[in-house]
Amino acid sequence: MRSTIGVLEAAVFSMFDSLGTFAYGVPNILATPAMFYGSNLYGQGRYRDFSRLLLFYAAMAVAFAAIFLILGLLTFSSTAPELFANRVQRDEFVEVSKPVLTMALVLQPLKAMVGVYGPLIIAVQRYVAFGALVFVIFWCAFVPMTAVGAATGNLNTLIAAHVVYHALLLAGLIFVVHVQEIPRLRAKSKDGNAPGTSAAVVPVSSKLTKLGGVKGSVSEA
Repeated sequence: MRSTIGVLEAAVFSMFDSLGTFAYGVPNILATPAMFYGSNLYGQGRYRDFSRLLLFYAAMAVAFAAIFLILGLLTFSSTAPELFANRVQRDEFVEVSKPVLTMALVLQPLKAMVGVYGPLIIAVQRYVAFGALVFVIFWCAFVPMTAVGAATGNLNTLIAAHVVYHALLLAGLIFVVHVQEIPRLRAKSKDGNAPGTSAAVVPVSSKLTKLGGVKGSVSEA
């Protein structure tokens, strides 16, 4: 049992991590406007439009997942080995990466979707839920698996830790957005009430008009 990771294993892990950072970063940047537009729509009481915005970005997350899965397939099989290993070690590099290739490919769409759903969870103002998800999954799943992988020099376990972390986080984000928030927004849109208002509120001008009418009838009597 090895207690350290070899040079080739470190290079393979670096390749997957670098591509994963790209898969997360691009969708995350493009999904950032959802935070601002979503908050604006919610503040205006446009709940139906807000729910449609969330569904649009959810579809965008799926699209990015497909794009980065395809990019991962193309990159891992051609360009990436040349960037992270010299010609002498290329064949050995490819052999080391083969056992974890499937997990690495799955990781790319997971990171892409998390990159989109992160801003969505902020848009619906579920900060506490987001923080709780990250805290629990990080300490209960990611850290133990990473510690075991580092201690045993097992590249599979190290990459599996990333896959498990992002899969659980994505599942939690999807649950909050689609199971909790979108139905709540749709229910609010049926009520037709803006935040902090009630359908039973009567305009002040209407109240004054009615009050004036009452006073006039009393004086005539």
